[in-house]
Amino acid sequence: MVTTGPSAPFASTSSASPQATAAPWQRVDAAWPALPDTATGLDAEAQRLLRFHLTRAVARRLRNRQHLEAANLWMWQPLPGLAAYVRQRRFLVACLRQYQPLEVGRLLFKEAALTVEGLATPPSDVGMAAWAALLAQQYQRIGQLYAHLRERAGQRLARVALQRALDRL
Repeated sequence: MVTTGPSAPFASTSSASPQATAAPWQRVDAAWPALPDTATGLDAEAQRLLRFHLTRAVARRLRNRQHLEAANLWMWQPLPGLAAYVRQRRFLVACLRQYQPLEVGRLLFKEAALTVEGLATPPSDVGMAAWAALLAQQYQRIGQLYAHLRERAGQRLARVALQRALDRL
């Protein structure tokens, strides 16, 4: 069985105030409409799973960055060549049949990790249009990998592979 997070996915886990409410940007998941499966390669449940885990990973990254001393902030600075690296092709959709499902799972993790990097990078660092294009490209790549796994191994196993990749973020 695939787990998609706690029943209240964005409830605060802060020890200071256990009843604190989620930040407004975290509540967007509840009202976010699912995109058509054909446009993304991700069914509605996979889209929700991806949004939940990406939001959680970016929130964790930003929270960690806030608590660092000034001397250690360099570790969390955006990668200088992030835009150029993300644009590089790491797989060809037509050649995905050559990959074993485990390798496709590794590619899912890599693409999701790059998406977290992109989301944690302030849009002003790369330009708003470039930032949005990079995120759209990453979303499409994750969708392509998921669609390939769903076609090859079935929806349940594709969702399990996506869950595993996202759990590692």
